[in-house]
Amino acid sequence: MPHENSETGPHAKLTHAILGVAYHVQDVLGLGLLEKPYQLCLAHGLRQAGHRVVTEASLDLAFEGLLVPDAYRLDILVDDTGHCSP
Repeated sequence: MPHENSETGPHAKLTHAILGVAYHVQDVLGLGLLEKPYQLCLAHGLRQAGHRVVTEASLDLAFEGLLVPDAYRLDILVDDTGHCSP
């Protein structure tokens, strides 16, 4: 399966926005914190930039007629766009 090029793929603008905010958060906070402060600050920055953000989003899995609820947990979901691969 080919990988999406972050500069030309269908989510290039969103990827650029997320990375920009992520780099800003790391520049301001520095290194060494636990994951949660970075996650919350990233979500805050993305919301300030006008994006819809859900943290700790659950996704179900469908397998041959079986529905497995909450099979995936995303740290952050931005603009209802996510990609899960096996």
